[in-house]
Amino acid sequence: MIGALITRRRVARAFDALNRRDITAFMAVWAEDAAYTYPADLPVSGTHEGRAQIETWFRRFLEQFPEMHVDVQHIVARRHFGLGATTVAFVEWTVDVENRSGFRAHNRGVTVMHIRGGRYVRVRD
Repeated sequence: MIGALITRRRVARAFDALNRRDITAFMAVWAEDAAYTYPADLPVSGTHEGRAQIETWFRRFLEQFPEMHVDVQHIVARRHFGLGATTVAFVEWTVDVENRSGFRAHNRGVTVMHIRGGRYVRVRD
């Protein structure tokens, strides 16, 4: 239970960093060999591998959307026991964005995060 509480707090802090546009703090919890998958059939969709590539993706996203706020609704964490165990966190969120042209959008989704040793190793929206 303590591990799940710690995970929920760390995940919430990462989303707070994203809302502050503090990419350095946001990326600090990603593993060097992490993978991030963005869904749909868009030019930005796909799996981005490695912390550097993921950081570039998020920097570009924030450039495209100078106004963005993620509201975390729920964080559920489940710890798998065993050697090299992974914690899986499910984050339900809503997001409001405005692009550089002034177009506003509202979306909702769930992010699934696989966390090992306190670092995000696999994340998908």
